[in-house]
Amino acid sequence: MGPKTSEPHAKTPVQSRKADWGLSFDASLGDIGLLCFKNVAARNGEAGGCGVVSRLTEAQITRVREAYDRVDAYQPVYGLESEFNDIKDARACLRRCELLEQHLGPDVRANRILDVGCALGYMAFYFAERGARVTAIDRDTNNVAFCRVLSKALNIPARFNLEALSPAFCDRLEEGSYDAVFIFSVLHHVLNEYGQDATRAMLSAVVTKSDRVYVELAQKAEMVEHKWRDRIPANDLDLLGGLGDVEKVGEFPGIDGITNRPLYCIARPVKRFRAFGRARSAPASVRLAIGLGQPGQAVALAFRALLSAPLEASSYRAFKIAWQGMLPAVRVAEQRTIRVYSPLECHSCTGAVILGEDNVPDRIECIPQRHKEGHCVFGIHHLVEENGYYTANFNLKITEIALDSLPGQPLVLLEAYENLALEAILADWEIRPCLLASRPRSFRLHFFAEEGQRLEFRIYWRGQCHLTVTSIALERRKVSSGACINSVLGSDAS
Repeated sequence: MGPKTSEPHAKTPVQSRKADWGLSFDASLGDIGLLCFKNVAARNGEAGGCGVVSRLTEAQITRVREAYDRVDAYQPVYGLESEFNDIKDARACLRRCELLEQHLGPDVRANRILDVGCALGYMAFYFAERGARVTAIDRDTNNVAFCRVLSKALNIPARFNLEALSPAFCDRLEEGSYDAVFIFSVLHHVLNEYGQDATRAMLSAVVTKSDRVYVELAQKAEMVEHKWRDRIPANDLDLLGGLGDVEKVGEFPGIDGITNRPLYCIARPVKRFRAFGRARSAPASVRLAIGLGQPGQAVALAFRALLSAPLEASSYRAFKIAWQGMLPAVRVAEQRTIRVYSPLECHSCTGAVILGEDNVPDRIECIPQRHKEGHCVFGIHHLVEENGYYTANFNLKITEIALDSLPGQPLVLLEAYENLALEAILADWEIRPCLLASRPRSFRLHFFAEEGQRLEFRIYWRGQCHLTVTSIALERRKVSSGACINSVLGSDAS
């Protein structure tokens, strides 16, 4: 143990151990006042690892406990998970927050966040502690009162208001007030109260007035006996389709513990043009509208792209996709292979070139924890000789997916890129774990290219799976009338 010292600030062994955990110690509070610390390993847990260094007095703990006893708790208490560990239905809040943090970008502090239906405020506290400006609302008086008590106790600045998602609230919401809006497991209650049309109108208003809206949706298949089950649409796109650039970014266990609830990001395209400078999201938004059978919406999005970013090549590509979506349907009449690119023609490579029979390179392998994530790039000098529809056929094998990979995060990104005149993506595809159930080996990008354009084909590996690349084939497709335009543009796998 070592000899005691009379110096007032000398550390006891207990104090030294707490200092190693990154916990500032105040002897006047005693051990009982130090309830939360952050261990490096704690952050990898299901719940906990809050990252809060709290020094709470017994009086503060008592106030938090009194407020906690008045709420219907289904979330862990941020910063005090070990103290309030009696929650049986604690949701994986930490994993949700970490996924959102990755999606929001490298600097969370730059974001103004609105958390709708905050419950016990876990997400609000998580992002407020990391420097974001957070406003959270909930319709339950006890929830709001608890969050305010906990905010004061933990000294984490976040605003908590008594408010509900309603038409009146959406009307009062000012455009540009928030960069991101969280609506987690709330909409089934809104659907039950207002119906699908009114709920969709409210979502449209929120999307229009903010950059990105993250929505976690309850599912009709959940094995629960609640009135809201009957009001939930069978298809999520019946509620979300056409509101903006819709992307599924993850999924998490629902209330029955069996059915997963998907997490979507709905981005307002015009806002994203201003935020990122390049109108890269325009073609994806237009393509989604065409896929949803809304060609008029596709044309409207393309015009908005041109007005918002008239000098961006992607804006004109979006307009071309919209125009093609309005044309009579086409079908493929003939397809021929122009060129096959082997591993020897990979110009920049993550992974390693593997020799096959006769010591001839026949594949590229990207192995987790051995290679760095990055691009394999093929065909960087291919010049298009005539206008037309083309297909880039990627022959890949994806195995050994990392256990910690998130369902909504892509494992591999495929791109057909024009690197001479436009310097823009002609077609892209994010390969996610859910796509690999049927073990496809061929992934095809369909796109339109013009004479004089120069193509390259990119495979971006994120390091979360074992990737084997055999070859990439470029094919020319001749079309005639009679089939759907989506068979010529877009992507598919087999």
